[in-house]
Amino acid sequence: MASSSRIHDAFAKPRLPGWGLLEVLVRELTSRVPGGAATEDEVKRFHELWDVAADAGTAAPSSSDDLGIGLSPNALAALYHAANQRGVSGDPGGAASDLAVVVQLRRQVLGPDHPDTLLSMHQAAYWQEEAGDPAAAAVGFREVAKLRNQVHGPDHRSTVSSTWGLAHALRGSGDAMGSKEVYTGLMQDRLRAVGPDHIDTLNCRHELANLLRDDEANPAAAVVDLTQLVRDWTRVVGAKDRNTLQSRHSLAEAMGLAGDAAGAASAFAKLVRDETRSLDPTDRLILASRQALARWNGERE
Repeated sequence: MASSSRIHDAFAKPRLPGWGLLEVLVRELTSRVPGGAATEDEVKRFHELWDVAADAGTAAPSSSDDLGIGLSPNALAALYHAANQRGVSGDPGGAASDLAVVVQLRRQVLGPDHPDTLLSMHQAAYWQEEAGDPAAAAVGFREVAKLRNQVHGPDHRSTVSSTWGLAHALRGSGDAMGSKEVYTGLMQDRLRAVGPDHIDTLNCRHELANLLRDDEANPAAAVVDLTQLVRDWTRVVGAKDRNTLQSRHSLAEAMGLAGDAAGAASAFAKLVRDETRSLDPTDRLILASRQALARWNGERE
């Protein structure tokens, strides 16, 4: 049985705890989760993560008198990449859980404001949303966006990324007004920092127009905003750019929702032709436009 002092020492010091102690903890925690994963599966999964950290950590122990394996930046990076790879491989929920552990370890070893700690927090929220829990993701994105703003300022790329993630997760969780507020604030910040023609500013306008079309049920007003946005995208990045094509897709959908089914069908027919010429054949936007074309053709008949 592992004593409370051994457990405290294992996680309070900047070193990787021995596997024997971790195995005890994993078995105990798994046994307390009703209907949770099989104990042996969890033991195997955590042992694989421990192996990755051990392999990376042995190259750079934290100090010569460490009795455990040093939790060096290399070991933490290995754990971080292993967790992300789990999400890429099709297990976003597992990736979010693993990254929550990485966040705690990086807080202990690197500090709560270290860029790598904040990056781990951002990715944990990202995989939470990918796993189908946008409400939890919004909580995570809000926390890391606030910290990144304090550490780097509102105009840093990482702050913008986490703020964007917050707005997206809020909309996914059903909080359209909260999402609009965040997108509007972000657009104002980007207008000030990089101007009206920057991709960030234009993307904020795109998302706000979609909110206007769908969540605020005002597709006619969205048609006006998206028509101008398509002109601006075309001027800034060209007619063949995916951003331009994506806003054309939103515009065509808004036309149909505003009562012009024939106009929507015609717009989607032209869009499918242009997307087929400009995008990779496997791009999901082409499929989405083809499906929309069939739908609005049906509405027109």
